[in-house]
Amino acid sequence: MTFIPTFLDFILPLDNPRPRRLPILIECFLDQDKYFYYILLGIIMASLLGMTVIMATENMYMIFVQHSCALFEVISYRLTYAFDTYSKTTSPNIKRKLCTKLLSAFTAHQHCLEFVETMQYKFSISYFALFVMGVGSASINLFRLFDAVTRQNIFEAVAAGLFVYAHVCYAFFMNYFGQDIIDRSEYFFQQVYSTQWYMAPVCTQKLLLVTLRQSTKNSKICVGGLFVMSLEGLATLISMSLSYCMVMYSVRK
Repeated sequence: MTFIPTFLDFILPLDNPRPRRLPILIECFLDQDKYFYYILLGIIMASLLGMTVIMATENMYMIFVQHSCALFEVISYRLTYAFDTYSKTTSPNIKRKLCTKLLSAFTAHQHCLEFVETMQYKFSISYFALFVMGVGSASINLFRLFDAVTRQNIFEAVAAGLFVYAHVCYAFFMNYFGQDIIDRSEYFFQQVYSTQWYMAPVCTQKLLLVTLRQSTKNSKICVGGLFVMSLEGLATLISMSLSYCMVMYSVRK
């Protein structure tokens, strides 16, 4: 949209050049007509730098989440395989092997819980600030979108719509992986609950009950101690953004 006036001036020139607009509202204390392309280049470079930082950070977050989900899957498989092997053989040393496999699975589960807690500790504060700013930014851009549609300003409506779309995609990405951790931990609980625990030795049964009790509370990423990253949290963010947008729109009227 920014380059359309320049393109039209080249294809269908007029007596006076068509007015050009920057993609965002900015005050540079410069002559925007004279230094338009320099200002636009600076905006593009800053946007690329910001997108690079965001992509690097979120890729790291995605890797951590996928690693924790893989741990839950591996531990679930270990528990299921251990009891399946125990039920299919009568070897005298199978009891010892079962204890070894179960202890290994319980230890891995503790490491998995510690990993999720560490990940939450590292991301909690920064993501809480990010979500607060994100809700505010999404509300403002929604207000821009409604205002542009009311005034039938196509350029402003398209620009605001793209910003709103970017906010929704980013929020969906963050909350989708948070929901993945919840689903995997719930699946692990179901696997532990459905195991043939009565076939295990008594000492191992106690550890199995401890693991079962820990698994009743799904692992999740809680941002700032208030917001849980999940699909339900995504709906909450969208609802909050729409509410604040409606407040600004009603106050403006």
